[in-house]
Amino acid sequence: MIKKIESIKNLAVFKDFEWNKSVVNDNNILEFKNINILYGRNYSGKTTLSRIIRALEIGKISDKYENPKFTIEFSDNSKISESNLSDNKETIRVFNEDFVKENLLFISNPESDVESFAILGSNNNEIENEIKQIKDELGINEEGKDKTGLYREQEQKKQANDNAKANYQNAERELENQLSQKATGDRFIAIKYHADIYGDLNYNLTKLKADIESVSRSSFKPLNEDEKNKKMSLLKESTKDEIPRMPIIYCDFSDFVTKTKNLLERQIGKSEKIDELVKDAVLNKWVKEGNQLHKEKQRKTCAFCGNPINLSRWEELEKHFDERSAELEKEIESLITEVKTVSERIANGFIIDKNKFYSKYHSQIDLLINTINSTKEAAKKSFDSLISQLNSKQNILFDAISLNETDLKDFSEDIQSINTTYESLIKESNSYANHLKRDQDKARKELRLREVSDFVTTIKYSEKTSNIEKKKTDYETKKNALERIDVAIREKEDLIDQKRELMNDEEKGAIKVNEYLNDFFGHKYLSLRSVKQNDTGNHYKFEVIRDNKKAYHLSEGECSLVAFCYFMARLEDITTKGKKPIIWIDDPISSLDSNHIFFIYSLISTKIADTDSFEQLFVSTHNLNFLGYLKRMNGKFCKGDSDKTKQYFCIKRHFEESDISSMPLYLKEHITEFNYLFKEIYSCSLHETVDESNYQSFYNFGNNARKFLEIYLFYKFPDKTEERKKMESFFGADKVPVIFSERINNEYSHLKENVSRGFSTIDVPEMQKVAELIVKTIKEKDEEQYNALLNSINYK
Repeated sequence: MIKKIESIKNLAVFKDFEWNKSVVNDNNILEFKNINILYGRNYSGKTTLSRIIRALEIGKISDKYENPKFTIEFSDNSKISESNLSDNKETIRVFNEDFVKENLLFISNPESDVESFAILGSNNNEIENEIKQIKDELGINEEGKDKTGLYREQEQKKQANDNAKANYQNAERELENQLSQKATGDRFIAIKYHADIYGDLNYNLTKLKADIESVSRSSFKPLNEDEKNKKMSLLKESTKDEIPRMPIIYCDFSDFVTKTKNLLERQIGKSEKIDELVKDAVLNKWVKEGNQLHKEKQRKTCAFCGNPINLSRWEELEKHFDERSAELEKEIESLITEVKTVSERIANGFIIDKNKFYSKYHSQIDLLINTINSTKEAAKKSFDSLISQLNSKQNILFDAISLNETDLKDFSEDIQSINTTYESLIKESNSYANHLKRDQDKARKELRLREVSDFVTTIKYSEKTSNIEKKKTDYETKKNALERIDVAIREKEDLIDQKRELMNDEEKGAIKVNEYLNDFFGHKYLSLRSVKQNDTGNHYKFEVIRDNKKAYHLSEGECSLVAFCYFMARLEDITTKGKKPIIWIDDPISSLDSNHIFFIYSLISTKIADTDSFEQLFVSTHNLNFLGYLKRMNGKFCKGDSDKTKQYFCIKRHFEESDISSMPLYLKEHITEFNYLFKEIYSCSLHETVDESNYQSFYNFGNNARKFLEIYLFYKFPDKTEERKKMESFFGADKVPVIFSERINNEYSHLKENVSRGFSTIDVPEMQKVAELIVKTIKEKDEEQYNALLNSINYK
């Protein structure tokens, strides 16, 4: 069913209509029901609405509209607009002037005929039984009833398909949302927003999926935590200054060992030596220093004991401290100094600032520093051992001493290795600036893949994709099952149409139209005649005949009758019967008298509303009498309260624009046009200015007041008294009110000789005073009727 016409734009008088803003009653948005009655004056837009619905029927909207837009919402919440008319699945039949022009060409061209149509023929019991058998297999497929047969199976398979599809899509959507959040969504975790680490400002979902594919390969090995930290440090690097070369330290430790050994093992002859001094190294040292001091001061006496030093003693000391001893001592001192110098150079050398190197080399620098420290420690220990042994030699200068090699280690090669390694690292680090960006780009990629790998593990990506694949397979299985039964049902429905085609009888279409013309309207002299187009086949054309001759010069009323009967008969053609169409009937009473208006109502009521042959019915009219009849139409097939199956609407035009609204109670519940006219007059009597809410009452006041007074005064004075006399009797002897009323009723209603009045604005004060005069007079002269009229329009 059609739920509502959601919006209309650029379609005749509907410029920018929105249902949810206009069709509201007590803050509730109304919706179409099974039976819908629409009232609107001429030119308010009734036919435009019918054309919108007919666009669903024929699949196109008139190309005369410029950029038309509309949206129709159905009860299942699906929507059809001007852009997807072909998606409509509902069977729709519309009666309006376009239908008449397309099918009853004789109205505009008397030489043309009526488009023929076929209904089911007679004597086809065998085919009907075959159709019934197929229908029994198909089962019931009607709104409001439980489905059976293949339709029930289709419904079940569709439900299973929808559930499987929802499960598959929900699982896929859940994973997709997680991936989107990781790629571009969440600023705290999304890779896109950490380009400083992962290196891609334009990272997106597609790239994340490509990375997931990469990390999912068996050959992929993610960075471990230590490697990750090193890569992070690398990203913080900037181009560094060139590192200067370090002074090279040379050391041949074996040479020092050889020299030390030679000095330790050298002996000096003990002949002519002072035996006591030879045996006492401390005393020997003391005497040596004293001898030197005394010689320098040329003393004749001993500074210690005061005794004189004789020549023989000087000779004895001179022989003891001879040139060879002095030379040995000098060599020992020289070697100690040399050893200390090299030892200090090594101890104070090899100072490395790791921060001057790129982090890439920090691990190698750390290893080198460890090597330097251990080498310095070994060097110091070895040099200290040599110095200690040389010092010992000085104390026992005359004896040979064996070299103690226990604490000696030749570190010369380590020193050379340190020099070589450090030189190499300086060279590499200085040249690395040219490769820094390349390595940082590589590091960012490796860090990104590590992050993606962690993400994949955290969300259990493999498990989820496997689950999605299973759900997809399940959905495709159920989808195929649904498609198979859809095909089966479609084939059976097509088979029914084929068998119905065998039963087509176009001649009976004309007979059905004639039944309506004769049975409902008594037009025994006007009918349709089917004329065979050729000698073979059963294709006919319809002619309108009168007195057994082709009819010409039909009145507008006769054209209207034939057209509507033709439409009603078409509801039983082979393309419509049994399909429960949505029916829209647009103002079918044009140029008909009151009797025919009632017969039109009777035909709609008995052949449509009281049957179970339609899904939804819309009837629009401008005629209040016809509206009064339509209020009686309840739709007997609809069980329960008729108010739940019937809805009333008004189509109103405001200057150049129209909209749809809920029909007001005074119009919905009034019994006659008389009540409605009184309401309009009473409304004018209450308002002193024109605004958007009441301008129609003032604009139509002339016609409304004239018609109301004609009706009221006819029943009050049902004789042949002139209208003016009746007016005087009604308003009293004072002539001014009578003339005043005549001006409103005639000049504003008919303009009479004052055509220029039509080009002037409406004089509201005059109308308001006349309205007050009419209301006041009725109240004074017939208070009971006045109160009844007020009650009928819901005024207290």
